[in-house]
Formats: sequence, C-alpha cells, structure tokens
Amino acid sequence: MNPYNEYIVISTLKGFKLLTPNKKVRIPDIKDLATASIVVRLVNQKPLGMFRLSDFEFLLCCKEVSVYMNKHGDISPFVVMEHVGKAKTVLLYGIYLVLFNIDSVEVRNVETAY
Repeated sequence: MNPYNEYIVISTLKGFKLLTPNKKVRIPDIKDLATASIVVRLVNQKPLGMFRLSDFEFLLCCKEVSVYMNKHGDISPFVVMEHVGKAKTVLLYGIYLVLFNIDSVEVRNVETAY
C-alpha cells in the first residue's frame, strides 16, 4: 500500500507538506545525509508542484530543479532535473513536464529527465 494515498500535499514557502487529519509530514527529509547536497538546492526554492508518476515514484518540482522521490519519501540521488529557466508554474501532461516562465515554455520528458 502506498502511504501517500491518504495525504493531501500542500506547497508552502518552506517546501512541501503532507497532511492528514492525524499528522503533518515535511518532505523531503532535510536530515537525510545521503541526499543533503540535493536538499540544499530545494530548501530556498519555491515549490511548484508534486506529481505522481507511478505507484512508487513522485516528482517534486521547484522553481529551478525537479527531483524524483519514492513512496517512502526518499529522494533519488541519481537524477536531478535542472530547469533551463526559472519556472513560475508547472504542469504534468502525460509523460511531459511543462514549465512556464514569463518569456518561455520548457518541456521535459519525466521518463528520461530530458
């Protein structure tokens, strides 16, 4: 069973929060030493959205980067999707992540991160 089926995701100025009637969880885990260098990139960025890619994987999108997270809340240390510009809004359309900026649109494939 996927633990995120019972949560509501809220993006705040301080990052992503998972809410249920019983508890609140912050993702990603900022104390995880294995992904500390990636989390540092996320801490000061505006979160734009969290998308379910499968029953096991999610995509966390921020202003300048997007990262993959598994269903346990662990960030993938292998793939960080660096955006070309600074996105204002983002949407997932099939396998494509569409990032909107003031003067451009960036389209990325979430399966390949390109």
